[in-house]
Amino acid sequence: MSQETTTKAKKRRSLSLKEKLQIIEDVEEKGLSYATIAANLHVNESTIRTIIRQKCDIKKIGPVASKISGKVHRLRDPVFLDMENALNSMIECNTERGFPVDFNYITEKALEFYSVYNKMHGVAEGNIKPFNASKGWFQKFCKRYGIHNVRLHGEMASADIEAAATFPAFVEQEIKAGGYCLDQVFNCDETKLFYKKTPQNSYVSDYTKKMPGAKADKKGFSILFCSNAAGSLMTKPLVINNVAKPRAIKDVMHSNLPVHYRSNKKGWMTQDIFNGWVENCFVPELESFCRSRNIGFKALLLLDNAPSHPTTFDHPNVKLLYLPPNTTSLIQPLDQGIIRNFKLLYIKKSYRHILHSSEKDSSSLIDSWKKFDLKNCFDCVQAAVSEIKPSTLQNCWKKILPSYFEQTEPPTEDEAVLNEIVQMGADFGAAGLTGDDIKDMIRDQPATVDEIVAILEPEPASEIDVVVPPPDAEEIDNRIRQLSELESFCALDSNMERSQKMQDIMQEFHPQLKRLLTEWKEEETK
Repeated sequence: MSQETTTKAKKRRSLSLKEKLQIIEDVEEKGLSYATIAANLHVNESTIRTIIRQKCDIKKIGPVASKISGKVHRLRDPVFLDMENALNSMIECNTERGFPVDFNYITEKALEFYSVYNKMHGVAEGNIKPFNASKGWFQKFCKRYGIHNVRLHGEMASADIEAAATFPAFVEQEIKAGGYCLDQVFNCDETKLFYKKTPQNSYVSDYTKKMPGAKADKKGFSILFCSNAAGSLMTKPLVINNVAKPRAIKDVMHSNLPVHYRSNKKGWMTQDIFNGWVENCFVPELESFCRSRNIGFKALLLLDNAPSHPTTFDHPNVKLLYLPPNTTSLIQPLDQGIIRNFKLLYIKKSYRHILHSSEKDSSSLIDSWKKFDLKNCFDCVQAAVSEIKPSTLQNCWKKILPSYFEQTEPPTEDEAVLNEIVQMGADFGAAGLTGDDIKDMIRDQPATVDEIVAILEPEPASEIDVVVPPPDAEEIDNRIRQLSELESFCALDSNMERSQKMQDIMQEFHPQLKRLLTEWKEEETK
């Protein structure tokens, strides 16, 4: 028998996506040779060369494929990866909003996403690969993304009760291991606020139905809330609108608004905006709060797996802890009543504002409603947030931190607010208004294909507001010193006439500007 037949065939080695990315890094950043890497991994050198040739596609697929459960070995079509990633995000998003999904829904949306991403990838119509969202694909898709709570027939995907039951113990372990107190444990979440929405069958709603074009009562924006478990802090809300400089606040500095204001084309949260909020809004408020409480400057921030939230995050004072998929409706504190309580309070405040404006100006209710703008809205948002009771905030943490809170019956603040709104219904021409009508008004809407695609698609830098943190006393002092240097600099101009004009301007306005800057600095040092 020859040596060739007796020699054992070499076993084929399949490299995972993580290993392929590491190979690319070893070549590009560490300068290792193909032969060295091949020897370390026990593969042929030609395998390494092939991976390097495909590095652009591998890098593009990496962030998407990293979300898939298990190891990824085969380089899949980017269109399919984007489609499945978006589909998984939609399933999680709608399940968390209380909209269960089934097999028919998933396959229908898969075909919609597939069409969208073929166009986005520039695939010519004749080159589109056949895809019919078959049962076989569906079963493999569920396996790839770890989706266990939806079947082929009858049963819809719903909240993951088992994960929701075990996760609180893990959270409490993290709190103890990190030495956090309840003042330092936070949860944040976004919702959509339709700030001019009115009761159905009211004078105003009847009027809006007759309006041409876009309906004004559908005007809305995303708003993010953040609260701690002690009920001692609810941070300044973050608004994400689709207009950078709305007419109602065009003359108002954004730093003077009762909300943090950001904008992008769709008015939806994105990872860039979220990271900016943490760095420039949450962290400064956290530092000031911790200093006032004489506690350590740190926080454990709980958040869900929404596609708009970062997959990686690094900050020395903030640790992110992600809730398991499909559990937010069961255990996320803000979804246990805080957002609902805010929306009810906002409706009460905004309706009162419109009614009071109508009485004050002797104008019709419709005219007062038409005048209600973003500035009025933000004032009502601030008033509603300030009226949320600490006990309401604490009660919404009972499910995720059961050992920290007494398990008593939740309070009935919502019912009291509902009754107030219902009583105002007659003034809005909706005498038959009920509590159920109001609950329908504040219920979340299911995520759409366009919404998920927009959230997952990276935004051009020009569409994202640049967040500039407020200067401290030291920076203001530097600006005052630069003013004096500028006055001396103007005297160096060889053109005497121009030099004199600049010096005259400086002498006229410099003292006033210096005085105002000095006042600003003194306020920052308090």
